[in-house]
Amino acid sequence: MHDFTIVVVPGAFASSVTSTLDILATAATIAEQRGLATPRWRICGPQPGHVTLGHGLALQVEPIEQSAEDNSCWVIRA
Repeated sequence: MHDFTIVVVPGAFASSVTSTLDILATAATIAEQRGLATPRWRICGPQPGHVTLGHGLALQVEPIEQSAEDNSCWVIRA
């Protein structure tokens, strides 16, 4: 299970997406250093493969899947 599902749509601001990922990576590092549970996340898009962000950057994404067991916090980056 994931704690966060980051949904990235085509044309999203790259800085918005990378800021979110940087914050999660920092939280994971701090949690690990303190012996706490590290946050887990996944990056999803409307289709599997790549999503093209603003200014032509591309990001690998998983497809968005519906699941009754998904209790993650969804963060949508547009």
